[in-house]
Amino acid sequence: MPHIATIQPEIDRHVDRSQFLQRQACRAIIFDADCRIALLFAANDGYYKLPGGGVEYGEDLEAALRRECLEEAGCNIQIIGKLGTVMEFRDRQKLAQTSHCYLADVVDEKLAPHFTRKERREGCELTWVTFKEAIHLMESQSTKVYTALFVKKRELAIIKAAQKRIEQAQKASHVTRKGAVLLRVVNNDN
Repeated sequence: MPHIATIQPEIDRHVDRSQFLQRQACRAIIFDADCRIALLFAANDGYYKLPGGGVEYGEDLEAALRRECLEEAGCNIQIIGKLGTVMEFRDRQKLAQTSHCYLADVVDEKLAPHFTRKERREGCELTWVTFKEAIHLMESQSTKVYTALFVKKRELAIIKAAQKRIEQAQKASHVTRKGAVLLRVVNNDN
């Protein structure tokens, strides 16, 4: 998978990151039939994030992604492409996280999400928005919460990488039925 971004807002040359917890995670930009993408709003801390989360022991990346999307977005998905990875170094939390990012479609109907206890405590709410709305929401959110600062940068990098990939497909004329749907997503003003 290509590398999308490395996020490390705190650069401290004295931090030994070799001792950080290494966490693998999966994230998805999920498209519904109306070309909208799923976003979670963590209301208590005031930030948005894409569906996804940690890979559990013995789980492969795609199985983890499917589980997370069903839990957080209330839908089964079909993976339509690998987007890339985002690396985060959260020095205060002693965490090095690699997020494996995908593009996916909703399969069947959308159901209610099944948030974890932690997500319920965060006040998570699911919303479906256009690509442009997602970028606007991400860019305009203002929070001082340590984790949210990383999430904002990570999610913006993922969404912009997806947008770039879709635009490249358009220029290369690799427009399949799915490609046409994705192109509407990038250009959708609704």
